[in-house]
Amino acid sequence: MPVLAIGAAKAFGANVAIVMRNAADNVTEALIANSGHWLMDEQPTATIAAVRNFLDRKTTTQSLKLGK
Repeated sequence: MPVLAIGAAKAFGANVAIVMRNAADNVTEALIANSGHWLMDEQPTATIAAVRNFLDRKTTTQSLKLGK
């Protein structure tokens, strides 16, 4: 099953995907720039874009970097 691991650049960042890969093989990493723990409060546009891009994709494994 595809899994989206969204990390905040100023918080757990890429470690979110590392942790998710312990339980899933098909993990897509999204790193939201200029954001801490509260992604939807700090970078709502980038967070929504990450989710939409993930849901709209036809392929698997990809790394996304989004934000202002």
